[in-house]
Amino acid sequence: MLFRSGPDLVALPAIFGERYDAVERLLTEAGFVVGEVKGRKTSGLRSARHGGEDLEAGAEVPRGSTIDLVFP
Repeated sequence: MLFRSGPDLVALPAIFGERYDAVERLLTEAGFVVGEVKGRKTSGLRSARHGGEDLEAGAEVPRGSTIDLVFP
């Protein structure tokens, strides 16, 4: 049996350029929590941050993490 130590990491879905409703759905389905949201939710997502660090699509982040969002 293989045991993993450390947090359960999940890849950040491809959320950049999507509007808020799609971003929220994709993040919650992946096991994340939506944190602070800045900008216009009707525009495409410009950046996502976790713990003050900018994230890219596919970045591995601990499941249950809060993801802050910035829209234009």
